[in-house]
Amino acid sequence: MGLISWMPAIRFKRRMIVAALVVVVGVGVLVSRRSRPSGPPPPASALWIDERALTGVPVSLRPSLEEARKNGALSLREWMRQNEKRCLDPLLGWIQLEYAVLARESKPDEARVYFEMVKTRTGTNSPIVRRIVQLEPYFP
Repeated sequence: MGLISWMPAIRFKRRMIVAALVVVVGVGVLVSRRSRPSGPPPPASALWIDERALTGVPVSLRPSLEEARKNGALSLREWMRQNEKRCLDPLLGWIQLEYAVLARESKPDEARVYFEMVKTRTGTNSPIVRRIVQLEPYFP
């Protein structure tokens, strides 16, 4: 008789624990969604980094790079595929970050891959580290 009288209390406690867990998880999801920035990432010019001072792209490739930039994300991606073997960091990383920002809406998975590639191979003393830190919230 004593055991049966405790059963409803145990069930009630279990339900309360489950309800509390659901609330905690729900609040966590809402907080994580609010912490993600909305809208486009800030421009690189906000960092006061002069891209012309970065090295890594041969002078002979600069005109074709500028043309690819003018034509958008697809053209820039094609330029990178054709020429990235001849380019070095830090400017190669800068260009790949630029592509990641341009492709963020249309190809988010590919943009995230490019961002992670640059992030993992960039040292803490690189001139593009500030841009990586600036873009990190946009590539969770």
